[in-house]
Amino acid sequence: QGAFGVKNERADVTRSELLGGAVLVALAIGAVALLYFLFPREARPPGTRSIEGDIDSEFNWCDVEREPAAQSAIALKQPNWMDAALDEWCVLDAASGAVVARVSQSWGPRNVPAGQYRVRVRQYASDGMDITLSQIIHVGEGELVRVVLCGGVKPEPAEWVPTPYQWGIVNQRGEYLQFASGRWDALLIPPGIFRLAIQQDPESARVVYARDVGVPGAGLVMVKIDSGIKPAPAEWAPTPRRWAVTSRLGEEIQHVAGTWETVVVPPGRYGLVIYPDSPEALPVRYLTRFEVEESELATVPIDSGITAEADSWVPIPYAWYVVDMTTGEDVQVCKGRWDHLLIPPGRYDIRIQPDAEGCVKMSYMRGVIVPPGKRVVVKVDTGIEIDPGESKEAPQWWAVLDSQHREIVQRVQGKWGKVVTPPGKYLIGMQPRGYNKKEVVFGPFDVRPGCLNKITLRGAARFAEPEKPAPKDRRNSKP
Repeated sequence: QGAFGVKNERADVTRSELLGGAVLVALAIGAVALLYFLFPREARPPGTRSIEGDIDSEFNWCDVEREPAAQSAIALKQPNWMDAALDEWCVLDAASGAVVARVSQSWGPRNVPAGQYRVRVRQYASDGMDITLSQIIHVGEGELVRVVLCGGVKPEPAEWVPTPYQWGIVNQRGEYLQFASGRWDALLIPPGIFRLAIQQDPESARVVYARDVGVPGAGLVMVKIDSGIKPAPAEWAPTPRRWAVTSRLGEEIQHVAGTWETVVVPPGRYGLVIYPDSPEALPVRYLTRFEVEESELATVPIDSGITAEADSWVPIPYAWYVVDMTTGEDVQVCKGRWDHLLIPPGRYDIRIQPDAEGCVKMSYMRGVIVPPGKRVVVKVDTGIEIDPGESKEAPQWWAVLDSQHREIVQRVQGKWGKVVTPPGKYLIGMQPRGYNKKEVVFGPFDVRPGCLNKITLRGAARFAEPEKPAPKDRRNSKP
């Protein structure tokens, strides 16, 4: 009986039945193996497989055609999509790999003794790699064997797509298996599944444009090249040293140097980083996310930023900065000039540093809002000029102090002069030259916006001593 009390019709199997089943399985396996060896590999139809090897990988399977001939020979059958002959192809001894025959600029035939061979082909003299077909070709006495070449890949670029520096078929590691330079010619490729990569110019990165390009054993596979990015800079936008397209993870996948050229990228989600043409400048993440659709040339406006315009009296600064008010990080820096800066939309603090040493990175204008598609002009036109009065000798240093908290707004080392400050109420602090002299403070003074405010240091100055708290009234205090 079974586990639930149901009577089994037959609960055991005889040894003879087990033996009979094993014999049948063995016969089936033997029949499959016999069929495998009866039919040579060259008669198999070409298939596709994923190529993950090195650039010198050998590729299996090609078709052959046989016909009687006066002498044994091997020839290549010209694909109908190839206009020119191969640069070179070779007949290799199957056992040793030695070159038996070498043919240039011709499809053959080439006479060879009866035997077993392999074929190696090279499409272009200067581009691409040698492709060795690892299938053994049997050549009998008085037999001409024509080797049917593998399929190919040809890009089909849109009208706007520029001619590339290079394009090619790459393996999983991005190494070229076959490539062409300066043209969109068709490439001879063995059967397999590959990737198509494009390098737009010598300075740009190699972009994998199409993945899983399946190449059958014969015929030409057309791959459309019709999606990309077109920057649209405003007239005032400076030409960058370079700009780059980044992936969703922030990795650079394409860059262009010294121009706003259109670039080819596959459909996807991207960011855009701009590298200004000055050594001190910071890379700007101008766009963090935009989409390129299938068969789309996505236009990306480059039209938001900040321009600093200074009055004639304003000294050229050591540097001025655009600071993100959310993160407190520098978004851009410009040294030794007032200029246009490409800045993404946001809210910023403009800071100015007059000199490299002894000066403060002063906040000149806070809360500058850059809207999309707009260039904001920041006027640098407010400041202080000190008239030292009877004191002709410049102090060791002097500083502009916030009148309320006495924090240093700006500091000048060892000279009189003009300094940029935002409007407000200030004190002037000074450290006279000489041994053991105390710091003195003048003011307060009002600094009006939009002009150079001249301040004369006259009258008695007070020492910059910290204020002492008033004494407590102890008459009613308890002991």
